[in-house]
Amino acid sequence: MGGDKKVAVTSGIDVDRVCGLSKLCCGAGGLVLVGRTDSAHALMAEGIEFQTIATVVTGSSVFGTLIGAILIGVLNNGLHVLNVRPFWQGVVNGLLIIVVVVFDQWRRRLGE
Repeated sequence: MGGDKKVAVTSGIDVDRVCGLSKLCCGAGGLVLVGRTDSAHALMAEGIEFQTIATVVTGSSVFGTLIGAILIGVLNNGLHVLNVRPFWQGVVNGLLIIVVVVFDQWRRRLGE
């Protein structure tokens, strides 16, 4: 939707529907997280937004986002198994985002 509700409404976006769907997805994600860990607290998913952004940027389409989610999940699991510090895991995810964006821009310029 962006940062301005008026612009979103002017663009034809049903803001109430998008907000409702977003809240529903957040609630479902919270329930899944609680189900996986058998506990809950306020800072439980801190840092997960970076992985989410990396997943969507890696995908760039609906099918691609699914592939991106699998790629990011395997990458994060592999880094965790190798006992890589969380700071460096974030660095690797950031580098992955940079590489994917550069590759996507390069691919789009070749297609013009």
